[in-house]
Amino acid sequence: MKKFNASVLLDSLFSFIMISILCITLIPLITLTNKTLQDQQNDLELKSVLLSQLIRTDTLPDITHLNYYVITRHNNKICIKKENNKTICYQQKS
Repeated sequence: MKKFNASVLLDSLFSFIMISILCITLIPLITLTNKTLQDQQNDLELKSVLLSQLIRTDTLPDITHLNYYVITRHNNKICIKKENNKTICYQQKS
């Protein structure tokens, strides 16, 4: 049998480089996608709480505290904020 040590070494080196390139390009993409998904889930959670509160009450006070959320109303704007998190505001129709 012939010995193919050099070609096996080159093939394994090529395979290692290809796997490294795939990992280097895919890991940041997956991380970015995960962060975007988390942001969308947080936005949806805030919108859900705001909608449920608006459905429950006929008139919303200027400031409402619900567990971890604060809903404020001023100048035809309704804003909701989770503790130490993003704020979402909507223009209120007259």
